[in-house]
Amino acid sequence: MTMIRILAGMLLFFGASATAQEETVEPTDKPVPVHVHGDIVYGSPDAPVELIEYASMTCPHCKSFNDTILPYLKEELISTGKVRFVFRNYVLNRADLVVAVLSRCTDDPEKSKALIASYFEQQKEWSTAPSPGVAIQSIANLGGVSFERMQECGNSQKIAEHILEMRQMAVRLYEINSVPTILINGTKVKFKDFEDLRNKIELAAIGK
Repeated sequence: MTMIRILAGMLLFFGASATAQEETVEPTDKPVPVHVHGDIVYGSPDAPVELIEYASMTCPHCKSFNDTILPYLKEELISTGKVRFVFRNYVLNRADLVVAVLSRCTDDPEKSKALIASYFEQQKEWSTAPSPGVAIQSIANLGGVSFERMQECGNSQKIAEHILEMRQMAVRLYEINSVPTILINGTKVKFKDFEDLRNKIELAAIGK
């Protein structure tokens, strides 16, 4: 699916979930915080190892990484200054793009991190809901994003285009074609569990 078709689908997705009484917000060219269209970063910029995750919000394996690997990364390696963790969206479908946009629809990167966690935790609920658009927006609202702000972000082509460009960059720079994909200091790695990943991170730190 082309960028234009995904973007058009996203805007229709927002429109379909709005009620007849709600007014459509016109597209905006207001500047947006850098984290809205850039990396979501955890940890020190001076960490010796950079770990990048490319993930889809609708991907069960990405949810598994968020549930079973990321907590240990945060506790043992990110909080101790050993790893700088970077989250990047790799959108696969319309719902994925909507969630990516809304999870970044804040003025605070910490709120965006909390929204990403909430969307992963509730992935099954919103992805299988009778009205997924409503379920997705409800999570954003509970996470502190007003309906007006959601509509503003949903009608901003720039935000969606930046997120779609993130996927294009992943394909161009790293030849990524599946998610989740993990890179350690720019090199794609495969691993079985957290211990295996930690060993690879330690080897990368020594190599640096």
